[in-house]
Amino acid sequence: MKDFFKSVDYEVLKIVKNGPIKIEDDKKEKKLKAQWTEDDMKKAEKNAKAKNLLKCALSEDEFNQVSSYKTTKEICYSLKNKYEGNDQVKESKTEILVH
Repeated sequence: MKDFFKSVDYEVLKIVKNGPIKIEDDKKEKKLKAQWTEDDMKKAEKNAKAKNLLKCALSEDEFNQVSSYKTTKEICYSLKNKYEGNDQVKESKTEILVH
């Protein structure tokens, strides 16, 4: 899946992993849409593209599970926990394999 995101736009993969690109003013405060520059619009488009690509890759059940999340980072975290388990689950699986 990483290659798919990179093939569309390398920055999209970073957005999926790290969360959306922030659109802020010089004081690090969130800008109102009326204040957005052309560069800010491009950032917003990349955020939307990342979220759309990720959601399009999901099954209907997975989509329903994550459709309320606002960021790609939240979606990925939820899916990772569903399929890989949290750290405690991973540790338990490792202990079972070792013993």
